[in-house]
Amino acid sequence: MSDKIQKAAQHYVDLKTRRRHPVGKFDRGGRWYPAQEHTCCAGIRGPSRAYPYSLLTHCRSAAHVAAEYGVEKAALLKAAKALPPEEPENEYDGPPRLYDGEGWAAGLPWSERR
Repeated sequence: MSDKIQKAAQHYVDLKTRRRHPVGKFDRGGRWYPAQEHTCCAGIRGPSRAYPYSLLTHCRSAAHVAAEYGVEKAALLKAAKALPPEEPENEYDGPPRLYDGEGWAAGLPWSERR
């Protein structure tokens, strides 16, 4: 597998997992526009107040990353699937559990549970 496809695959996985974000900017209406458009972006609906992230979503897609790196989409997806899974930096298990099944007074002494 070529180095170009490997870099594209890593970039795609980073975009997909939100470790990296596409380069672009927001306007005053909250619409996102890419810094550089490719031929694949021509068929995508332009951002509007109702759909401000249409191009942002497209710029995270395999089709866009393949066009950006100049590789085939199928080869990109195959390389992305072959990448080893990365371990998460921390084991986030959601918000703390406030209810443990014994009720809100479970932490109080019996004399104060009324």
